[in-house]
Amino acid sequence: MVKLLKKLLIELTKSRARHSNDNALVESKNGSIIRKHLGYSHIRQHLAPLVNQFHHDYLNPYINYYRPCFFPVIKTNAKGKQVKTYPYESMMTPYEKFRSLHQPSQYLKPGINLKQLDAIAFSINDNESAKQFKEAKNNSLKPSLNRVIGLHSRYLNDLYQTLLFSIISLLEYTRFNTGSVMIIFRFLNRN
Repeated sequence: MVKLLKKLLIELTKSRARHSNDNALVESKNGSIIRKHLGYSHIRQHLAPLVNQFHHDYLNPYINYYRPCFFPVIKTNAKGKQVKTYPYESMMTPYEKFRSLHQPSQYLKPGINLKQLDAIAFSINDNESAKQFKEAKNNSLKPSLNRVIGLHSRYLNDLYQTLLFSIISLLEYTRFNTGSVMIIFRFLNRN
């Protein structure tokens, strides 16, 4: 088989060692950041500039400069296996992690220096950044996305009722007693 591939000039590739879950990392970020703020709906092409501007002005600075996350500490146990732990002491923003590297300026693009990045990072505090991000999301991004997607309140209410009856049907099918179903229905209907 390898001879055939060499004959066809197809290059074999190999995954990186200890990085078999790269795709899981990407998908978890996609779920925990992008889908959390933009939802699961398709973004129409004419809204792409609005979404890109929102990302550039609010989402990316919030994520990179103000939102802390855990970074792994790799320890080698007695058997030689590397174990990742995420201690509280290693929690920092991505920018703080970047600043902790040896000579971080060597990784910057030409024309960008650490003073410019520090000016962004220290211009406001974490809470103020989160407040600005939330206001921008609620005031400019959500109304535009909701209007184009067509999720007005009647549609959402119909969808909600359909979902409730589907859940009740499923619960009845799995032989929950009627009292349990009604309690769950009241709880869901209240929220």
